[in-house]
Amino acid sequence: MMPPRPESGFKYDLAYHNLDFAKLLVANRKKAIRLYDILAEYTLDLAEFASELEIVDAVRVADGAFAYTGSIYPKWFMENHYLRWHRLFSNAIKRRGKKAILHCDGDVLSMNFVAKLAEIYDGIHPLDVHTKSTPESAIQWAMKVASIRRNIGWKAVFHAGISIDLVVNDSVSVEEFIKTVKFFIQQHGMKMLVLSVTHRPYPGRSFSEPLALAKANAVRKLMGLSEIRL
Repeated sequence: MMPPRPESGFKYDLAYHNLDFAKLLVANRKKAIRLYDILAEYTLDLAEFASELEIVDAVRVADGAFAYTGSIYPKWFMENHYLRWHRLFSNAIKRRGKKAILHCDGDVLSMNFVAKLAEIYDGIHPLDVHTKSTPESAIQWAMKVASIRRNIGWKAVFHAGISIDLVVNDSVSVEEFIKTVKFFIQQHGMKMLVLSVTHRPYPGRSFSEPLALAKANAVRKLMGLSEIRL
């Protein structure tokens, strides 16, 4: 089920991304749905358990149903199974007085699923709606995330605004980096926003690195917060 690839592509941390559930959904629909329901039941149990902990204020459900091109799975599956389970996850969390947040890869604008998810969850962490590994692409990413916000209004808090790719990109200066954060805020606005990185941890990298820490402190300074000193 995997296309030809170089030897590096068979390393576990890369290869498992290609053994995708979408392929099983095409090959054997009944088996795929049965497997999805089993995993979703486990996820529901974990969400319920986590939301019962006094030290927990919010539970974030991580999801990978979208790519840059939109939904990975067919519309019938998304509407009949995917959304049904996410409503169960969110309702279980909210019943216990906690906030329900969705971490979602890919372009959630696909088939306007972002509007449906924003009605289900208190917060959304839209991740890879556009490439953001350079300052130029991060600007495009900020514009696209802002367009998502305009499409759905103020139904859910957005957890986004800082490209982790730029934080750990040693060729991007603090000044270049902070420009993208400022642009994101200008496009999105401060309302209903948790300014956060788009992914962490980043494999093999750390926020304690001097340049990465300087970028984090630049964001804190922008927000009127004190610097982090290690």
